[in-house]
Amino acid sequence: MVTKGYGFTVDDIDWSCPADLEPYAKAHNLELMERDAQMHSMGKYNEIAFSVVMAHFGAGLAGKDSKAEYIEKPFMQMDDPNRELTEEEVQKEVDRFFEDERRRREEWKRKKKRAEMREQRQRNEDNGNEMNRKC
Repeated sequence: MVTKGYGFTVDDIDWSCPADLEPYAKAHNLELMERDAQMHSMGKYNEIAFSVVMAHFGAGLAGKDSKAEYIEKPFMQMDDPNRELTEEEVQKEVDRFFEDERRRREEWKRKKKRAEMREQRQRNEDNGNEMNRKC
């Protein structure tokens, strides 16, 4: 119901051209999009709150303290992602990137070494089986 809440009577709608009602249709769609964004945002808040509660609950069962915290500000009041970063923030991002890259490489090397050891073990077992068959 596009014209709901805009004060139109049935007669106004009947005698209007669709082009006359187009701005109201756009306003209605914007209103729906805003409501949808609010519901999505509320779902995110609920998801965060639930995860914090579960983290505290799980830590409590394990006899530990949880460091999980609920967000301090609403999403719309958080820092603007398009703002310029300070030199210190840029350096932190660069350091974080290199640390992640270092961890990724170490993990890759560890998995590669493990795969090579598995291959070597399999070859040794295959060679041992061949020797037993020859005897």
